[in-house]
Amino acid sequence: MQFGQIIARVLQRLVGGVSPRKISGVAGGDASANSADPLASLGGKICTLCKRFEFCLSRSDHEGGGLTSALELIRNFTGLTWVFLTVLKGHDKKHYYLAATSNNVPKTIPTKYLLSSGLAGWVHTKLKPLTIDRFKTNSQKSFIFQKNEPLNSFRSFYGWPVLYNDQPRGALILAGVDGETLNPIFTEALECIVDRLAARLHMDRLILKVMELDQVDSQTSLPHRGQFLESLHHMMEVADIKGEGVDLYVLATSGLGEFATRQGQEAAGSLLKSIAAQLKEDLRSTWRLGHISYGVFTLAAPTADAAEAKAFIIRFKKNLENWPLIGTSGRAELGLFPAMATYPCDGLSPEQLLEIALTALADDDNDDG
Repeated sequence: MQFGQIIARVLQRLVGGVSPRKISGVAGGDASANSADPLASLGGKICTLCKRFEFCLSRSDHEGGGLTSALELIRNFTGLTWVFLTVLKGHDKKHYYLAATSNNVPKTIPTKYLLSSGLAGWVHTKLKPLTIDRFKTNSQKSFIFQKNEPLNSFRSFYGWPVLYNDQPRGALILAGVDGETLNPIFTEALECIVDRLAARLHMDRLILKVMELDQVDSQTSLPHRGQFLESLHHMMEVADIKGEGVDLYVLATSGLGEFATRQGQEAAGSLLKSIAAQLKEDLRSTWRLGHISYGVFTLAAPTADAAEAKAFIIRFKKNLENWPLIGTSGRAELGLFPAMATYPCDGLSPEQLLEIALTALADDDNDDG
């Protein structure tokens, strides 16, 4: 909000110090106001847009803010019919997604599109602005997002890639029906809005990353000890309601230290991530997985799934013994030492259950020694 207020004050000073001149064809403008002092009217619109846009970005939807409200401001400012904000997701290199739309966009419109699809796809792949004041209806690419979409009556298109440090975050897309075009005077104001959206989307991505780091272990992207114990506690509560039990397995891998000595810590880190990814792929939706220390994983499963969980561990152990290395023809020779504790027989709290399983693991190591 402070940023918006500063911009508004600067614009007001600039507009006040310039003599009026004729500005024609300003979309969404008031003809009588423009004839009296067109530049002042335009400056007022830009000031209002900046201040209200910052308000939307600083408030949630139920407080009158949010991205949809922000896009409605842009729609009213430009006089065009539709406004869209798309985002790119870090894990998906093939698609772009609709993050928000103006209120008049049909609710049935999809939210996921191929990067090669539509005029919006061109903006995402070329990372350049695209301006089409009048669209030829017989064109083979006369669609915003994909063929046969309900928005087939548009005749003008404007798109800007949303970039942060030259890295794509999404795009701002505007479209109008016949007779609706974007006056070039508005372009610079919208470019500032695009830069502001870039900062906002980047901040959202950072917040999600921080939240993720708060819940997962950076070495494996699996829940860390505290987060896993919270999940285990929830499973125990559900088990109490159903009158069932929960099995906790500690899966300690061996050979990672020796591998790191031979191949280096970076290679060992990549190996650990690949092991965690394999565990996640085969995980059932009712099971929980965690990483509590270097190479030591935890698996929680309902006691009713004991046979499947043990088969899962056996397969994992066999894979570890002959693990393929990415980018080379070699293989890592790793081992697995499992231990188990059961709720409520062995412990009544997540911490107690984990301590019992770790103790059993240590006892097994001593016996092997």
